[in-house]
Amino acid sequence: MRLSLLALTVAASPALAGGFDIITPGQHHGGVVERVSGKSWLGLFATDLRPVKLTTKAVRDPVDDDGKPPSVMTGLELSSDTKEQPRFLMRGLRAGAVKPLPAAEGRFLGDMTPSELQFDSVRATLLAERTGPTGTRLVLRVGEVKQTLYEQKEGDTEGWSLLWAGDLDGDGLLDLVLSADHHYNTSTLRLFLSSHAKKGQLVREVATFTELGC
Repeated sequence: MRLSLLALTVAASPALAGGFDIITPGQHHGGVVERVSGKSWLGLFATDLRPVKLTTKAVRDPVDDDGKPPSVMTGLELSSDTKEQPRFLMRGLRAGAVKPLPAAEGRFLGDMTPSELQFDSVRATLLAERTGPTGTRLVLRVGEVKQTLYEQKEGDTEGWSLLWAGDLDGDGLLDLVLSADHHYNTSTLRLFLSSHAKKGQLVREVATFTELGC
């Protein structure tokens, strides 16, 4: 049975470059406190990134607290001080306007069907490809440039999806927030920025956030 509350794998998913980080509001395993404490976060809203103050509340963790007395609450509910909760919480970016591509959000990417993204004058394609009997990779293609964003030697693609697309860093190019991992019960957010792409790349993965279900 799956649970809507996911537990954070505390040791996993550090920021990968330049002090970037990404996390979701909502309920998490208590170890998330170590990740968010004493840091300045920006909330990603519909059209902007803006500073937010995080608040935390102890809640029951359906995995770790199962079978324990009702008073045991090792989980954590993470929220911002804003009336509207942000889509994501991020660090390392600058506050200001963002340019989203709303029609792209929530697209499933694991069925080998190309997902076309039209961002201004640029047409991009996200596509899951087989790399052997059990392997799969997620590829971003713009024109003649093709980049592998994530690859696994085996496992399912049930959790592969596009969560956000648009311009986050103000360079006019496409940035992405994806969910991709090797198992349906593991969810990894992946933040890709165009402004940190290396030569020959379209984007670079700068931060991840991994959660486990039951």
